[in-house]
Amino acid sequence: MHLHKDARGHWYFRSERQSQRVIYGAIALVPMGASLFMSLVLKGNEAVIYGVFAALLSPVALVLLGYREHLVFVPGNLIRRRSFWGRGEKDVERWPTGSVSLVAEPLVQLDKGCWLSLEAGKRLSRYSIGEEAETLALAKCLGAQTGAAACERMSDYPHARPIQAAADFDSETAPDKHPNAAVTAVPAPQSSAQAPFATVRGSFWRALLPLPMFIALGTLLLWLGY
Repeated sequence: MHLHKDARGHWYFRSERQSQRVIYGAIALVPMGASLFMSLVLKGNEAVIYGVFAALLSPVALVLLGYREHLVFVPGNLIRRRSFWGRGEKDVERWPTGSVSLVAEPLVQLDKGCWLSLEAGKRLSRYSIGEEAETLALAKCLGAQTGAAACERMSDYPHARPIQAAADFDSETAPDKHPNAAVTAVPAPQSSAQAPFATVRGSFWRALLPLPMFIALGTLLLWLGY
């Protein structure tokens, strides 16, 4: 879930920038760990080179993984708050909640699902919440609690309308109500008769070699809340 509540009872979203940097930090751990391992198993100049490379990557990974940027709803304002591993919090931007909009809009690349955009004159961040009903309900509920405007772009895409004033419409026909949206066609999968089956032996097992690394990366991102 993208929406969280801090120790002070304020609702906040993690920014897209934080999510991107944490992912980059997790990726940086892979060459750092490999270099550290090589520096331990090798000897001489090669071990030194790998050790230096691991030492250079470790602070990069630490900084990226520790970057925190939250969009926090405080009474009367939306604040962009930054910190490092939750310490040294600093408010870098502030918007009155009267100028903030929570906009549910169609995820036009797919036939279902919605974005929830956080906007204040410009798009601050965007989140994939789930189905249309869930996104609309979250926007309306959070708007009522924070004072931000709850809007939707499903009924008259790309124009935003208040959710309270939006007419009821069938979520199954929502893509037809925003014809200007560029819907990406998903090609139909080929049948098994069209795709020849090939038996792969050695290549299959080589393809599985990175699997433990990706499992470790996924576990780390889950532990960090992503």
